[in-house]
Amino acid sequence: MTFDGPSHAAPTLPRQAGSVPFFTHPAPMPAPAVLGDTTRWLCAAAYLDDDYAHHVITELTDDEQRAVPPSRGFDIGPVLGHAFRARRRLLTRDFVLGLILLAGVVLMPGITAAWLLFAFGRRQARDRRRPGRMVTALAAYAGTAVLLCCGWYATPLLFLMEMSLSLTGSQTGDALAASSWTGILVLITVLPAVFALLTLGTLVTYRYTTYQTLAKTLAPGQPAVPTPPPNERVGRRMSWLAGAQVGNVTLHSKNPLLGTGNIVNGWSMALTLRERASGSRGNGSHALPFDPRRISPQDLQALIRDRVLALKDPALPERQRVPGLYLMDQVVADGERAQGDPLLDPRLRTPLQFASPEAIASIIEHPQGGLRYFLHIVIGVEGRNVYAPSGALVLPEQQQEIMVSAFVHVAVEGGKLYAEFLGSVLPPVRHEFHLVDKLRPEALSLFGRAASESMRDWIDSIDAPRRLWRALRQILTIGYRADVSTRAVKELRSYEHGARLSVRELAAEPEPSTFLQELDATKYIKLVDKTVAEAIIDYLDSKGVDTSEYRTQLTFIQNHNAVFNQSTFNGPVAAGAGATATQSGR
Repeated sequence: MTFDGPSHAAPTLPRQAGSVPFFTHPAPMPAPAVLGDTTRWLCAAAYLDDDYAHHVITELTDDEQRAVPPSRGFDIGPVLGHAFRARRRLLTRDFVLGLILLAGVVLMPGITAAWLLFAFGRRQARDRRRPGRMVTALAAYAGTAVLLCCGWYATPLLFLMEMSLSLTGSQTGDALAASSWTGILVLITVLPAVFALLTLGTLVTYRYTTYQTLAKTLAPGQPAVPTPPPNERVGRRMSWLAGAQVGNVTLHSKNPLLGTGNIVNGWSMALTLRERASGSRGNGSHALPFDPRRISPQDLQALIRDRVLALKDPALPERQRVPGLYLMDQVVADGERAQGDPLLDPRLRTPLQFASPEAIASIIEHPQGGLRYFLHIVIGVEGRNVYAPSGALVLPEQQQEIMVSAFVHVAVEGGKLYAEFLGSVLPPVRHEFHLVDKLRPEALSLFGRAASESMRDWIDSIDAPRRLWRALRQILTIGYRADVSTRAVKELRSYEHGARLSVRELAAEPEPSTFLQELDATKYIKLVDKTVAEAIIDYLDSKGVDTSEYRTQLTFIQNHNAVFNQSTFNGPVAAGAGATATQSGR
């Protein structure tokens, strides 16, 4: 996955009395000239999954006081813009389908009821994960047969027989009976076919125009097409999102690491800061007398940053550099904030999602302040060309599409060093959304695929009224919902500003899709894990700290994939020179 999103942001508020404010709004990122791969896939998701488009619009625009998680590897603006565009197209399609269904109810109530019942049964039969679905489906099929017999054949025929008997014996009666036969024939054959073709034609037209958008507008390398907001208020929100997505402060509701996937590895431990004994193991030297007050978490984070960046050192051969490596500051805080909080804009009451370097340094040195600093290490797992010694291309680059993240937090409190490492993996975007890379732009190819896919959409067309109502309600109440949140943040003493949803995670697979993706995730987390651990040991050695306990714990972690929490752990552990530990089998 190419890391096409921004990796830093700058404040936009003016300097105050010669200094930079501690917390500001990030500068809005300019619209990209060409959409990156991940951004294109997420834009395509809005057209291919109407639930995805609905959730994106709801989460990003309903509450103007709500924060968003940082967008690592994609641009959120085009995703929201295409979600609005996809919703307009879906609204048109479902409006036409709803009119056709309504006409069917008026002109052919029995046949239309049979069709709805059959479609319901077919959907029940497709979902076999829940018990009793097949029984419900069979009952629906039986009801369909009854409705067809009574509503399509029996009732018209009985009506025709009664009319024929009452009109028999006269020339006028015979003519009326013949015309009645013709009307009944049209009613039970031609009219249902017309409605079926109208429904299918609507679905094919929608699919074809959607595939045209995917194959042309969102094709790889195509210039980004602007997607104007539906109104000025949403436009202001989109401008705010363009800055907030690159912020380094995240207000969260439940998950402070929202948008980075599932945590798959982690450890934490506390180490007493005591002087190393003379002649004991150590890699560094300290000229000043040992003093735990000189242990600076800010200096330690700086060393960790330098060591991690060395993994892609230009001095290394290109084939040995870790690809797609980026480092970012990330400050996390609870989303429930009181009025007048420094993390809120005093005028707009929206979250301020950029912390100045001075603010970050202070947060690192004061871990009790309610904000937690992480060094966020991102590895996009980019592909690279494979060349033979002769320079010939052996294999072109292949993207693994996952994103590996590591979070490092260190703190010094009570004469002890606390260190925390978390590794997470964001799975690739769902396979069906990669269709945007596969479609050919030729009209005949797109039409053939649209016709084929529309046959499978036929059953789901019965949901048109429900989808239409949901879209109309969302459109008509978007301003009202935004007003409710704006009024609440003014009237209440505190308000929940935390981010709840990541549009990238919403479109992700449940887990890595291939074995190589899993191997790459494990490899890069271990590389960063070892680099961080070695940097911590080297820093402590340089300060004359006894690191024997720390080395023992780290050795156990790296060999047994243990997870340490507050210096407690499960499994065999030994500490001290010559100590051993074993675990008996059962």
